[in-house]
Amino acid sequence: MNRTELPEVYEADLDAEAFDALAADLTPIIAVALLRESDQPVPLKRALRELRAHRTRGVRIRYRHEGQLWLDTLMPSDAGICRLVRIRETVV
Repeated sequence: MNRTELPEVYEADLDAEAFDALAADLTPIIAVALLRESDQPVPLKRALRELRAHRTRGVRIRYRHEGQLWLDTLMPSDAGICRLVRIRETVV
């Protein structure tokens, strides 16, 4: 029987300082999309503005870091600026 390994999931509530640090650290970015009816690509700055203003359900950001692909989902949060859910993507 084969067992599927699930990727680790990292979660955190980001305050304004951590949010700004994350925004400055996300490079190189592969794709950014607002979580709406469609996942059409948008510029990162616009997506983060929409998130801060609570005008979107969230933002999905795919990027490469140290040779790995990552997927961050940022959602508005009452505990801070946003809730971060981060998953390292695995290539099959």
